[in-house]
Amino acid sequence: MRTKLLLKSLKIIAFLLLPLLSLGQQEIKSNVAQQTEEREAAVSQVIQYYGKFLKDGNTDEILTLYHQDGEIIPDGSSSLIGTASIKNFYEQTFLTIKINGVLQIKEVKVYGNIAIVRCEEPAEVTLLADGSVDKTYFRELFILTLNSETSKWQIQKYMFSQNKSQS
Repeated sequence: MRTKLLLKSLKIIAFLLLPLLSLGQQEIKSNVAQQTEEREAAVSQVIQYYGKFLKDGNTDEILTLYHQDGEIIPDGSSSLIGTASIKNFYEQTFLTIKINGVLQIKEVKVYGNIAIVRCEEPAEVTLLADGSVDKTYFRELFILTLNSETSKWQIQKYMFSQNKSQS
C-alpha cells in the first residue's frame, strides 16, 4: 500500500516538474546559442579588422591580430611561423603590391576556444614596381584561438590561395 502511494506521489511530482525541467533546458539552449552568436561576432570582428589592415597595408596592426606562434601557409610557398617571420612577410608584401579587395566572410564556426573562418576576396592587385593591375580571387582560411590571458581571439593559422579564373 505504501509502495503504491509512494509511486503515485512520485508520478505527480514528476508530472509537475517535467515542464519546469523543459523550461530549464530551453533556457540553457538559449544561453548557449547566444554565447555562440557572441563568439562568432567576436571572431568575425577580428577578420574584418584583418581585411581593413590588409587593405591599408598596415603591418603593425595586422601583427596585433596574430598569436605569437601564428603561422601563415601561403599558396606555393613555405610556411612562416612566429611574429618575426609574419612581420617580414607583410612588410615585403606591402613593399611589392597593393591589394584592393573586399574580404567576404563566407563561414564562421566556433568550437569552444577554436574558430574556423572561410573567406573569399575578389581583388585587384597592383604591382608597385610598374603599376600594372591584375584581377585575382583569394580564397582564405583562418584558424583562431581564444587567448586565455586576454580573452581575445587571435589568428593562429592563416592559409590562402589565388584562383584567377574566379576573378
